Amino acid sequence: METLSVVRASLAVLIVSFPGFLIMWHFLLREVRQDPQRARGGIRRWLGDLSLFVGGITLTGDAITLVYFLLEGQLTIRFVLKSATLFVIAGGLVFYLAMTLRIEAQSETER
Repeated sequence: METLSVVRASLAVLIVSFPGFLIMWHFLLREVRQDPQRARGGIRRWLGDLSLFVGGITLTGDAITLVYFLLEGQLTIRFVLKSATLFVIAGGLVFYLAMTLRIEAQSETER
């Protein structure tokens, strides 16, 4: 049951930090719209890279836990739904940030 607490902890981190991330990202995007030069700022890139790293670690930990419970034979619907929720939230965040950073990198090389 110790592994189930890892999923609970990951889900708790996402529930608490995701709204804060969205608020910060909203303010950063608003500043970039007002002054496009801020898109190249170090803080914005650092926040994006850190978010990608944490999201990747969360997804990896959740996948490992899911496989462990599958091999253990203790896979329940409740656990699968928790894992699916974690995958949707963290996966959406990682996908969005990866696409945003990729588009910004392409626009910088075109200039």
